[in-house]
Amino acid sequence: MNGQHPAKKEAENSTRLVDWAKVTTNAVSALIATTFVGAGVVVWQAAIQQPEAIRTKVEAAKNELQATQKSRELYSKQTHGLTAAESANRDDIYRDFFFVGRLAGFACRSLSTASSKLIG
Repeated sequence: MNGQHPAKKEAENSTRLVDWAKVTTNAVSALIATTFVGAGVVVWQAAIQQPEAIRTKVEAAKNELQATQKSRELYSKQTHGLTAAESANRDDIYRDFFFVGRLAGFACRSLSTASSKLIG
């Protein structure tokens, strides 16, 4: 045995040996921790930047709607000489006429059915 005490030799070997289970566990733990920290940073940045992005999109949509409304009003004035409110009133009147026509058709069919039952 080359002159060394067996306990001393085992102590030297144990200090040189790498405990791969501990190394692997530590590496996986570090990977999981950095993943969570990275996800936290992404969420934090999104929380800070999101309100500004929402405000920008809402403002753009509002401007687009206003431009569309102005365009429709201009078209309505050019083609019919009506404002948007007058055009809406005209549409309501047409809708009412259509409803009255449907109601009259229903009444006529009901009367026709009732009279045919009385006669027949």
